[in-house]
Amino acid sequence: MGAAKHVTLGSWRIKPVGIGTWQAKSRVWGSSEPKEVIEAIVDALTEGVNLIDTAEAYGWGRSEELVGEALKKYRSNDILVATKLAGCNALPSKVVKHAEASRRRLGLDAIGLYQIHWPPSNYTDECGVIREMESLIDRGLTHMIGLSNYDSKDLSKALKCLRKHELVSDQVEYSLVQRAPERELLPALGKEGMALIGWGTLAKGALAGKAKADNLARFLDLSFRTAARNIDLQEAVKEISGRHGVSRAAVVIRWSIEKGAIPLVGVRRKKHVKSLVEALNLNMGEDELIRLDELTHMYVGRSFTKVVPRSIPNRVICSLSKLLL
Repeated sequence: MGAAKHVTLGSWRIKPVGIGTWQAKSRVWGSSEPKEVIEAIVDALTEGVNLIDTAEAYGWGRSEELVGEALKKYRSNDILVATKLAGCNALPSKVVKHAEASRRRLGLDAIGLYQIHWPPSNYTDECGVIREMESLIDRGLTHMIGLSNYDSKDLSKALKCLRKHELVSDQVEYSLVQRAPERELLPALGKEGMALIGWGTLAKGALAGKAKADNLARFLDLSFRTAARNIDLQEAVKEISGRHGVSRAAVVIRWSIEKGAIPLVGVRRKKHVKSLVEALNLNMGEDELIRLDELTHMYVGRSFTKVVPRSIPNRVICSLSKLLL
């Protein structure tokens, strides 16, 4: 099978895979060489991948700065740059200020897609936040707005707050070992004409063959441990990749594309870009896709990934996030 060469995300036409940048500059991922990250991003853009996702919380501005440096080296009007307002900063009084700061770090006239990184605490005027997000479009600070880590119930609440513009996407953990979005969220997004952008596509590398939790991000991640221990799944991915002469990562990315998601894949080195290109050109058989579905069907029943509890006040979450991210 082979999905479309391009998909539509709001008003943008993009390749159905994106560049993730959390790994680029975050304490939990360990050290990375800025020059190498920038070169990898530029290489991916040169290969035609035209969605980059970052966030103010990734290194608290440093990841956005690295993306901005890459954009200086590869200028194109076709690139959709997505970033995120940290959920703990999602207050009506802070939305415009933080969007402006992200836009400056990225070096853009306007952000392509501005997302709320995770639902803010229960003590927040959520509708006030959503309407300030809408105002960013009117102010010319962003072209589109979206969400991240919102389950179907959170999505329903956010949609009721809208007054003028649309939410175009929800970015959530979605992979072969985290299929919870298929139960309720994916159908809900389809009904609203919204895209599912998937993070954690490779389960922090475990689905690409990484077995050792060699940094804090992997050590703390349930999906990494789940994928690393599923020998039947590992063997199936390895076998399919060998049959097609591509990396394991390409098989996993392609599966996600075929399920209707727009998967994000972190790139810290130029060698990581190869898997994205392979995935875009890979034609997997229906029997191969069914096999992967059957081997991971139990993961449809997993709990939806809640990044931050809504019961904790924003200021506490921001303080903790600055220690980790």
